[in-house]
Amino acid sequence: MFQVAEKMSATAIRSHTVGHSSGHTNSLRPLDRELNEKAWPSIDTALAMARKYDVRLIVPLTDNWFLYNGNYGNYCTPYGLPKNSFWTDRRVVDDFKDYITRYLNHVNTQTRVALKDDPYIFLIETGNELGNSGKNADSIPPESWIREISSHIKSVDSNHLVLDGCDASLGQSNNFHIDSVDVYSRHFYSDDIDSLNASATEAGKVGKPLIVGEFDSGASESWLAAMESNPNVKGTLFWHMYGHDDNGNRIRHNDGYTLYYKEESSQPALLRLANHARRIRNLPLLDSLL
Repeated sequence: MFQVAEKMSATAIRSHTVGHSSGHTNSLRPLDRELNEKAWPSIDTALAMARKYDVRLIVPLTDNWFLYNGNYGNYCTPYGLPKNSFWTDRRVVDDFKDYITRYLNHVNTQTRVALKDDPYIFLIETGNELGNSGKNADSIPPESWIREISSHIKSVDSNHLVLDGCDASLGQSNNFHIDSVDVYSRHFYSDDIDSLNASATEAGKVGKPLIVGEFDSGASESWLAAMESNPNVKGTLFWHMYGHDDNGNRIRHNDGYTLYYKEESSQPALLRLANHARRIRNLPLLDSLL
């Protein structure tokens, strides 16, 4: 994956499972404050590879959705609480802060660098799509939670920028006036140029950047151009690319957006996305990735 990022002229990868996994036996945080030491090697390897290929990582610290990597409801389960207690129950908030502290203080066994000191981590994201509605997602992070968690991250880690992970609810919790947040993010799966520009403008008013943390891998040229032309959109990340297992079979995430490097069907989209990255970086365009 890092080799492909390098070929595509990408400078960053947003990786959910480098930042967290919860709720399962093999997760980094299976159920309570006891972390699973066997889960660290894959995280350590990802950071070592980022260093090797000079690619930075964006790491969400939890997730909204019920997917394989777990979600913030796993912090509520031990107390018999509903998922939305994550924002306000003192025990749950303290458990999340404990996880953040231990995560950032972890020393990579391969690089010998603590995560809080690793220059190949670019952004610490409070979570993935924390303010999005849908199945089992009926609440948004309140201002008090965003302030406390972002401030806690900075109290442990003075080296990294904090990314607001609210997404769809951005602006509803006084997000643009929280000093301990450095960068804002939105996700787009349609050519919603008005929302893109509105979010970028609000972030710009407080002197902070917006990134597009996810966009449709099959995005149109007009959408790519809209992101490239907005001066306060400082980065974009398409969703998403997966690899193959040791037997050459696809590792699947069946949401309709997955691209696979070297597969002929993915090449037109990957080339279009690579040239999008190169236009942002003022590099000559490519004719092929292979």
